[in-house]
Amino acid sequence: MGSGGDVIYPLEHTPLADEIVGSGVLTTEYPLGAKPDARHFHRRNRLLSGPSMGTLVVEASEGSGTQ
Repeated sequence: MGSGGDVIYPLEHTPLADEIVGSGVLTTEYPLGAKPDARHFHRRNRLLSGPSMGTLVVEASEGSGTQ
C-alpha cells in the first residue's frame, strides 16, 4: 500500500481491502495513519515486484514509475 495500513486509498477500495484481509494480506511499510503520497507509490512498487519471478506492465503512462 502507498499509505498506512489503516488508510485505504482510494476510499472506494475499502470493500476490496476488507476482502483481501479476509483471505490474504495487505502490505505496507508506512506507519499507521500515513496518508497516501505520490512518492509512496513508487516505493511501494518494489514491494509488489520483489517476491515475483517477473513483472509484465501492459499499460502505464510515462513517468508512472514502471520503468
